[in-house]
Amino acid sequence: MKRKNHIRRKTDIFLSGLLVLSFAGCAAFSALEDAEKTYFSVLSGEAPLLYTEEGEEVSLDLDRVPAVFSRESDYSSIWRFTAVDLDGDGETEVLLQVIDVAGDMGGYMILHREAEEVYGYSASYRDFEDLKTDGTYSCTHPAGTAVSVCRSCFDGGSCLTEPLICSSTENGWETAAYFIKGQPASEEEYLAAIERQAAKPDAVWRPFDEKNIREMFA
Repeated sequence: MKRKNHIRRKTDIFLSGLLVLSFAGCAAFSALEDAEKTYFSVLSGEAPLLYTEEGEEVSLDLDRVPAVFSRESDYSSIWRFTAVDLDGDGETEVLLQVIDVAGDMGGYMILHREAEEVYGYSASYRDFEDLKTDGTYSCTHPAGTAVSVCRSCFDGGSCLTEPLICSSTENGWETAAYFIKGQPASEEEYLAAIERQAAKPDAVWRPFDEKNIREMFA
């Protein structure tokens, strides 16, 4: 009898564990589904995104996104998009690439979901080079004096760039220093880190059109 009770207790514990995992799995799936619906509503033009402009939070319709980067151009448009986890928190962000005439300049609009709202953050065309599936990417300093591998993070309504691998140059374009996760590194360590970064799989970009939006989010 004791053995049977012992076996029954083990079975009950096992079934309880399965139940907890089942609820957790359902919750995770539900959260993923909610995120997809929220992004789809913005990308399909059904709902605006929230964007901070000149210190004021405004509702921004999707068709107004290109004007954030090229206010006077009639040719600026959203060229392509992708979905990756930029800050490593387990939830996907959407990245829109905006281009102008002949693919010049433009920039990126980051879409980040918080609760049931989608917030937009603009970024330079120098960012998000060689974007990887883990959300890390390369960016260059406007003056060309530094090249970094970065990750984005979101904090209190702001989108920040966190350098992970960085080199800086000074006079004569000679490299002055290397850093990995904020710590000084040797050239050999830097090159090894860059090689590991390059080996990561690239994010998949899709042309920005209704078909691709529906395939990804609807």
